[in-house]
Amino acid sequence: MAAASRARAEWVGFSTIIIREFNRIVRIWGQTIVPPTVTATLYFVIFGSLIGRRVGQSADMTTCSSSLPASS
Repeated sequence: MAAASRARAEWVGFSTIIIREFNRIVRIWGQTIVPPTVTATLYFVIFGSLIGRRVGQSADMTTCSSSLPASS
């Protein structure tokens, strides 16, 4: 009986942390989601245009196509 009670208490604690963290991310999404997205976009735009022209092609692939994930 004690093991079931402890497992229930641990599950309640775990689910509470998950819910609180999710709510925190939703509340401050502008600070948690937008900056990494802007950084990644600027990285690909700036370095892709500067380095991409100089590197050229390698094994029938351009620099941008080899650094971006393949779309299905």
